[in-house]
Amino acid sequence: MGLKKLKNEMEQYFTKLMDCVEEGKVPAIDDVKQFTKLAQRMQNFAHEEWSYEAEDFAHLANQLIGAVKSEDVQEIYRLISALDDAKNYCHRSFKEA
Repeated sequence: MGLKKLKNEMEQYFTKLMDCVEEGKVPAIDDVKQFTKLAQRMQNFAHEEWSYEAEDFAHLANQLIGAVKSEDVQEIYRLISALDDAKNYCHRSFKEA
């Protein structure tokens, strides 16, 4: 899977997760796990300039799995917000990514 396809697939899953949270629902664990796998795969594409951000993003996604498993709605919301902030920062800071 190329970087562009990976980013598109991640965006689809992330939108799905955000929609659930905005509706006050706990996202499906399978969706969170797939999103996390994609976030971890993103690290393979990371250039030196944004490798730390890719690692941090994958770490946040991994934490989301635990929050969803424990149905901790506040933590899920916090992590989704942190992931959204991290994504926006990366997209602004690293245009080639």
